[in-house]
Amino acid sequence: MAQGIRDGRNFGWDERVRQARLDTDKDDEDKQYVKATLKSRTKLWKVMRVIELILVAFIAISVAQPAATPKAPEADLSPAGKQNAYAAVSQWLATGTLGSTGRIISWDGSRPANLKDGSKTVRATRQSFTVQTDANRWFRIVATVRTDTGQVVGYPSATPMAIDTTQTLTGGTADWPDASGTPDNRDAVETLLSQWGEAYAGADADRLKTVVADQKDPNAVYQPLMLSGKTSVSVDKIAYLTDRGKKDKNTGHTDMAVAQVTINVKKPDGSDGGGLTYDVLVGQPDGAARILAWGAPGTGPGLKEYSNRWHGTAIDAQTVNNQRQAAEASASASPSVPTQPGTGTGGDQAATAPDDNTEDEQ
Repeated sequence: MAQGIRDGRNFGWDERVRQARLDTDKDDEDKQYVKATLKSRTKLWKVMRVIELILVAFIAISVAQPAATPKAPEADLSPAGKQNAYAAVSQWLATGTLGSTGRIISWDGSRPANLKDGSKTVRATRQSFTVQTDANRWFRIVATVRTDTGQVVGYPSATPMAIDTTQTLTGGTADWPDASGTPDNRDAVETLLSQWGEAYAGADADRLKTVVADQKDPNAVYQPLMLSGKTSVSVDKIAYLTDRGKKDKNTGHTDMAVAQVTINVKKPDGSDGGGLTYDVLVGQPDGAARILAWGAPGTGPGLKEYSNRWHGTAIDAQTVNNQRQAAEASASASPSVPTQPGTGTGGDQAATAPDDNTEDEQ
């Protein structure tokens, strides 16, 4: 009996213990499985969150950054053949072919052309100019220039142009969109503007430099116009800039103003020589006003301070006189022009005119 009690097998204890152990092992396996599953899902969730955050950040950056602006095509202002054509047309105009001598008013661009030189095709450009004759007639002149040799083909062609000669300079003014009011210190500002206009029209670079009084570069050079006639200056209008400069809390005015100034010119014989109009940027209009910059009408509010500095040695009256004498000597000299199509400056006789008589030459 005692032996049976000591031996649990007699009462099925071993089986129950074994089963209990199996159940415990199964529970442990289930727990381990659940833990492993949860751990795996937790890792997956974290990965998904990271991916989501990356996508959100990428989208935010893409939206914040403006779309790349396509680069605008750049105009070629000095194409092959332009200088040769300019020289040939200038000489050709001096011969009076158009009934009187004339001058080039503008270069209006160039277009490519193909020429035949024997069996060879050669490239060329058609250089277009606007010309005014001394008889006040206007023409469109086109000169064809070979790219390989730089020679002008034949003579230039001429097409009459209809120009409205009744147009006159009105001398009118217009308001700036970002300016209003009138400086309290208007009289002093107008005096400064008049001094600037007289200095700018004159021939004394030191005087102009003194009037401008460049505060950022005291040694800066400013080149005057060096006009030969007598001048007078009128201040057409002046106003505070509303969106530039520091604003006074009490008055509401900024420390920047813009003015429109006209320099009236009299020719040496006393006759009216017309005028020149400028927008002038003025700093501290209610205090110690100073000239900051000047430019064409309408540009005043956007002018960059001290942008009129002259980068080089100022031109003096003697230099201008020498240039005038050289120009007069050049004009009196006999021009060298082609005597027949296809020779000399006129170009190579073997080259023929282009086949495509396009509209731009009409």
